[in-house]
Amino acid sequence: MILKQNVHSDDPPWSFQQKELDFIDRILTYSTMAFCRETSHTMNNLLTSLTIYISMLKNNLNKGNIDKAYNGIEAIEKSLNNITEFTTKLSRKANYTQNVISVKPNSEVRDALTLCSILFKESRWSLITEFCEMDSKLQTDSSIIQMALVTWFSMNLKIYNFPSMIVQTMWEPEGQQYAISCTVTAKKEDSASAIIYRESGERAGEIPLITMKRIIHSNFKFADLKIIRSEGNDFILTLSPV
Repeated sequence: MILKQNVHSDDPPWSFQQKELDFIDRILTYSTMAFCRETSHTMNNLLTSLTIYISMLKNNLNKGNIDKAYNGIEAIEKSLNNITEFTTKLSRKANYTQNVISVKPNSEVRDALTLCSILFKESRWSLITEFCEMDSKLQTDSSIIQMALVTWFSMNLKIYNFPSMIVQTMWEPEGQQYAISCTVTAKKEDSASAIIYRESGERAGEIPLITMKRIIHSNFKFADLKIIRSEGNDFILTLSPV
């Protein structure tokens, strides 16, 4: 089935249902996880740089100027150990309790796209969907589908004024593995002037796609998120039986 949907700012009003309220609760959880993981990732990069600096400093000290600088090395190493312990605890806290249920993933994708039309109703975009005919049930956490699609929509609407987005689904092999592929053409006749400066997620609820990938790979053994374009806009989400 192929469906083309256009969303404009003059769409009819809507009200939140329980499903949307549940999603808001989940997006807050994911946002917290994103903050923790990005903080941990950044601090570990800093630790690596500082460790290299200390190694270089020791080499210099072995060559001279020992009395001038060596007294501070032990204190720096102790500080590094404390920060490493902190980041380890931070990462351990950034875990997610899975809510694995039996769902029809095509239906979950449709619901997630409806949610996107609600969340981004003030933006202009076009969507083409192509669903595989077979819609077997799958044991999965449906919030993965929701968050991946909402994150992807958010990124593309930030980059382009009027993106054309395509969502396709596929079962393989023998209905055991389910894949969602998402691409964006982002091309309109006057699209050359439509590119918006891209920023990382800074506001509450914004999760970069690369962070979603880290969260999924760290917490969901049955899910795999591959970013298939260098700009980080397009992805394939694969779900396997739990």
